[in-house]
Amino acid sequence: MEMSRRPFSAKPPEPDDLWALPEYTTGKDGYPVFPAGHGGVAGVGGHYRWVGFSVSPQDIAKTLSFYSGGPLIDATHVNGKYDVDLRWWIDVAWATERAGYADLVKELPDLGTSGPPLTRAVHDQLGLSLHLRKGQGDVVVIDHLEKLPAEN
Repeated sequence: MEMSRRPFSAKPPEPDDLWALPEYTTGKDGYPVFPAGHGGVAGVGGHYRWVGFSVSPQDIAKTLSFYSGGPLIDATHVNGKYDVDLRWWIDVAWATERAGYADLVKELPDLGTSGPPLTRAVHDQLGLSLHLRKGQGDVVVIDHLEKLPAEN
């Protein structure tokens, strides 16, 4: 497995709120730009970027699972920590339609195609391949919900 060991000019920041949207600006290429020494995952207009410091292959799989539309499992059998700078493009109209909002697609601006899809970006930029495989897994099924009265 080969991954980018891109040198960054600053030490990784202390852990912040993992769910907070990171500060960023938008570069001329349309992708998010994080302040020096800071990372995160952000997307604007279909252009997504993940900058991570000292992440394991398991961390990569876990993070990208959210953006791939399904679970990813690390099968590299590689240990170590890597710096990641990954850029990819998501078709916002396609994602909106898949989310059940097809009626909103016609209102979206035409953003064009300007970047690799996630699978191509992972291959070209990190040297990893994503393979579709079927297997067993745990499933949680919620078969009943009740709204409880709120107590004052």
